[in-house]
Amino acid sequence: VSRDWSSDVCSSDLSEKRMSGTNANRGKPFETTVEAMNALYAARGACYVRFPTPYKVIGRTRAGLSVVPERKGQPDYLVSWRNLDVVADAKSTTAARWALSNLEAHQAEFFDAWARTGDRHRAGIILSLHPPGGGQSVWWVDWSQLGPIWRRWNSGHAQTGEASLSLAWLEEHA
Repeated sequence: VSRDWSSDVCSSDLSEKRMSGTNANRGKPFETTVEAMNALYAARGACYVRFPTPYKVIGRTRAGLSVVPERKGQPDYLVSWRNLDVVADAKSTTAARWALSNLEAHQAEFFDAWARTGDRHRAGIILSLHPPGGGQSVWWVDWSQLGPIWRRWNSGHAQTGEASLSLAWLEEHA
């Protein structure tokens, strides 16, 4: 199912990198849009849960707080609607392509496990592309499409052009 979600960034890209207050909030505008869209679904009878990533403050900088994730997180959202349960992670980029390296191994493992639990379960990412000089587009990328590509890339067997998703790929597959 293709959806143009129109706007978000990732809150559970949980590597062990330190993040300043500025970097920690880089996805807030997109996150706000996804929250508004989820509220629209809720008004139509959907139930959704936002899972915030737990962070630990390790210091202060001029830009704000320095934080690290307390643990690897689950996907950003769980939505239950019309006999379907969906887990999703919100991702965004200002580049022309979204790098598969932006999906952590623990996230892929969760998506695999969730998708195996039954026909009612779907997993995927809500992806916002906003390249310089281009407009913003938002896509639902189902794990059934993304998973095989991500696993090929993660195992080192990706072919040329398979380390990231382009707008052309999204238009054809998402």
